[in-house]
Amino acid sequence: MLKFILIFILVVMLVRLLLRLFLPTIVKTIFSSLQQQQMKQQQQPRKPEGSIFVTGEPKKKGSHDDDGEYVDYEEIR
Repeated sequence: MLKFILIFILVVMLVRLLLRLFLPTIVKTIFSSLQQQQMKQQQQPRKPEGSIFVTGEPKKKGSHDDDGEYVDYEEIR
């Protein structure tokens, strides 16, 4: 039991040491990549206000079998 406790304490101390060493570097790289992505988005030309861009094929108008059935209802108070 004593051996297990000593190994557990050593592992916890080692993990804390590794986190202190490597965590700041990992966080810096993540923030710098996020900052670069933000700069790229800001540099892209913006579309003028009111412009519309549609992708895909237009839907055909007409009767559809999968629209369901219309049910009239009355509001009850």
